[in-house]
Amino acid sequence: GRVYEMRIKGDQQRFIEVLKTAGYEVKDTDDDVLRVFIPGATDDSTKVLFTLAARERLQVRHLRPSIPTLEDVFAKAVGEV
Repeated sequence: GRVYEMRIKGDQQRFIEVLKTAGYEVKDTDDDVLRVFIPGATDDSTKVLFTLAARERLQVRHLRPSIPTLEDVFAKAVGEV
C-alpha cells in the first residue's frame, strides 16, 4: 500500500468518514493534513481520492505521496503498525 498526504477544502471530518467507509486508514494531523493509507495502491489510486472528494463536493488542495516520519518508522520497528 501507499500513504498519501492530502489537504482538502470543506468538511474534513465528513471526508474522513467517507474515506474510512471506502476502506482506507486515515489520520489527521495538527496541520490540517490527512494521511491516507491505501492498501494495494496502484497508479490510479489518486484518481479515487479525487473522485471521492468531488462526489462530496470537496476540493483537493494538496495531494502527494507521504514520506514516512520518524514516528512511523519507530512504530513499525517496535511492531505497533
